Amino acid sequence: MNGQYNVGDIVLHNVWVLTKKIGEGSYGRVFEAQRVNEGFDLAQTAAIKIITIPRSPEEVINAHNEGMSKVNVTAYFRSVVEKILDEVKLMSHLADKTANVVSYKDHAFIPHEDGMGWDIMIRMELLTPLWSYIDNRQLTRSDVIKLGIHICLALEQCHKAKIVHRDIKPENIFISEQDTFKLGDFGIARTIESATSGTKIGTYTYMAPEVYREADLNTSVDIYSLGLVLYMLLNYHRAPFLPDFPEVISHSAKELALKRRLNGEPLPPPKNSDARLSRIILKACAFKPQDRYQSSAHMRQDLETIMNDDVESLRNPVSPSYIITGSGELIKQEETISDYTIRISDMSRETGPKNVHEGANRPPERTGTVKPYPGAGRKEKTLIAIAASVAALLVIAAIVIIAPWQYMALFRQPPTPPIPTIQPGPTGLPDPTSPPVIPTDTPVSVVTLLTSVQGKTEKSARLLLEEQGMIVISVYESSETVEEGVVISQNPAADILVELKTTVTIIVSTGRANDIMPDVVGMVEYSAGLELSGSRLAVELSINVVYEQNNSVAAGNVISQSIPAGTTVYNGDPVTITVSTGRLIEPSPTTRPSPTPTTRPSPTPRPSQTQQPSPTPAQPSPTPATSITSISLSPGSTTITEVGVRIKITVTFTPADAEHGSVTWSSSNEAVARVDSRGNVTSVGSGTTTITARCDGKSATSSVTVR
Repeated sequence: MNGQYNVGDIVLHNVWVLTKKIGEGSYGRVFEAQRVNEGFDLAQTAAIKIITIPRSPEEVINAHNEGMSKVNVTAYFRSVVEKILDEVKLMSHLADKTANVVSYKDHAFIPHEDGMGWDIMIRMELLTPLWSYIDNRQLTRSDVIKLGIHICLALEQCHKAKIVHRDIKPENIFISEQDTFKLGDFGIARTIESATSGTKIGTYTYMAPEVYREADLNTSVDIYSLGLVLYMLLNYHRAPFLPDFPEVISHSAKELALKRRLNGEPLPPPKNSDARLSRIILKACAFKPQDRYQSSAHMRQDLETIMNDDVESLRNPVSPSYIITGSGELIKQEETISDYTIRISDMSRETGPKNVHEGANRPPERTGTVKPYPGAGRKEKTLIAIAASVAALLVIAAIVIIAPWQYMALFRQPPTPPIPTIQPGPTGLPDPTSPPVIPTDTPVSVVTLLTSVQGKTEKSARLLLEEQGMIVISVYESSETVEEGVVISQNPAADILVELKTTVTIIVSTGRANDIMPDVVGMVEYSAGLELSGSRLAVELSINVVYEQNNSVAAGNVISQSIPAGTTVYNGDPVTITVSTGRLIEPSPTTRPSPTPTTRPSPTPRPSQTQQPSPTPAQPSPTPATSITSISLSPGSTTITEVGVRIKITVTFTPADAEHGSVTWSSSNEAVARVDSRGNVTSVGSGTTTITARCDGKSATSSVTVR
C-alpha cells in the first residue's frame, strides 16, 4: 500500500483493525488497534507502528543523484529495513529480561508494489507516552524517582547485553496501566535518521558531551541522558541554564544553554529537587564520564535509598501550576499546590490534582485550592472535599442568578507581586465583592548576604554556608593551582542577597590532574610514545628518549623507564625511556702490513727449531636470545570495595632478562571490571572477573572481586 494506512484498515495477517491514530512523526505513524478474527475478544488491544522505507520519493531521487543504480538503491534501502528488524528483535530479547522495556509482539515486512520500498509493521503493547501521562496528573518527586529507578532497571539489561541506547529522552519513555515506566525505541529512529539524513545520532537536548563530539563512548552516556530527563522533570521541564520558569525562552538562549552544558560548565541543581536527589542527578550528569555513575545499578540503588527514607516529602508536586490575573496574564503560583484542586469550570466532576504541561498549546485551567490541615488523614480529607463540592454547587447557583459582570468578577484577581488572596464569603469560597488583602500568615522572604568560601577547605565552606541556612552541594574537579580539598569557586557568587535554603554549589579541587604511569618496557618506541601521550593519559608528561646498545633487547624496543609502572604521575612530570639499538657487532680483525725487514743474513736454523704458525685469534660467538618460559601476575587475586577504583596488575617474566613481545590483557566480565593495555584495572560493578595477560604464547590470570 506504499505507506497509505488509515483508521479502519485491517493489517498484520488480516487480524488487527486500526481503530485510532495515536501518534505521527517523520519516521512513521502509530495506531491503536483491536484484534478482530473469530475466537478472540474484541477488547484485545495493541499499538501498531508503521514505518515506510524510503520515507519519500525524494530519498530515492537523492540516492540516484549520489551515483546509485536502481539495483543499488533497492539493496541500500533493504539493508536499512533489515537493520530495523534487528533492532525489533533486540527489543523483544530485552523485554523477556525485564518489565521495564516496551514489549514487542510481532511484525510484518510488506514490499511496495513498485519494488522500491517496504512497509514495516511492528505490534507492541499499548502504553501511555510519558508526556501524555504528565499532562493528566500532578507529577511529584516520588514519580520522578520511580521513573529513574524503572529506567535504570531497563538500562541494566541493556548494558549487560553490551548495548548503548544513546537516545534516552521523554519521547522514548512510556507507562503501563500498572504504573510501570518502560523504555522504548532501541535504535529504530536512529537507524532511519543515520541512513537517510547522515546527521548526528541522538537528541541534542539530552545528549552526553562525548556523543556530540563523536568521541569514544560507553554505557555512561545513557546514565547522563537519564540524569538530564530527571533534571528537566524537576526543573519545570527546562534544560540547565535556560531562563527560569515562566520566562520566555528565545532561540539564542536555547543555543547558549546547550553550548554551556556541552562545554562542561557545572550544572546548577534543578529547582524542585532537594539536596540528596540533586547530588544523584548532578553525578549522573557529570561532564567527565569517569565522574558519573559507572553502572545504572548504582544509580538505581541511590534513588531507592531516597525513596525508602523520605516518603512523605516526595509527595510534593514538581509540575508548574498557574493562575490568571484580572488582565488575563499567566503567572506561576509560588505556593505549594494542595492535595485537592477544584476546577471552577467543572466543580461537580473533578477533585483530583491537575497540572498544565508547559509544552501544551491550550489555556491554563482556573483553579481554586482547598488545603487539608496538617496531619489530616484520608477520612478528614474526604470530608473536606465533600464540603468543598457542596460549596461549589452553591457558587454555581449564585452564578446563574448574578449579572454577567458579577460572573466575570469571580475570576478576577489583583496583579502580582505579591499574590493577594480574596476574603472568604459565607460559602467558604472567595467572595468576589471583598477587597484583596495579603494574608497575615504569609511567610516573609528572609534574605542574607552570601558569604565567600573561595579558598577555604570544603569542610569549612560547608559549615559557613550551612550556618547561613544554605543547602550545599559539592562538585569536584582537578586544578593545577588550587590544593586538593580547597574550594575553587561557588555558585551563586559571594556578596549577593539570597533567600534562606538557597542551593549553593561549591567547586572543590581534587588537586593536580594525575594518572597512573603505564608499563612501556618491552614495547616498540612508537607504541610506548602513544601510551605516554596525552591521548592515552589524563596528563601531559615531558618525555625524553635515550638510546643504548643492548644484547638481549631487540632494536627499537624499550629497555627501561625512569618512572616505575603504577606510580602516580602529574602534568609536566619528566620521564625518560631507554630504547635499545640492538646487539653490538664487533668488526673482523684486519691484517696489518709488517715492516720491510732489513737485509740481514738469516741464521741457519738449528735442526730442532722448526717454525710454528702463529695461532688465529678466536672469534666471539653470538649470545643466543633467551625466550620466556612463563609469566605471572601480581596480585594473583584482589578485592575492591568501591566502583570506579583503579588498581595496577603487574606482569613478571621468567627468566627476568628474557626477550619478549607486547602483553595483551582481557577481562572475562567487563560489567565487573575493565582492563586497559597497561594492566590498569577499573571496577565497574559488583561480581568477580578474571583478568588474563598473554605474551608469546604464555598466559597468567588474576581474580578481581568487586563488592
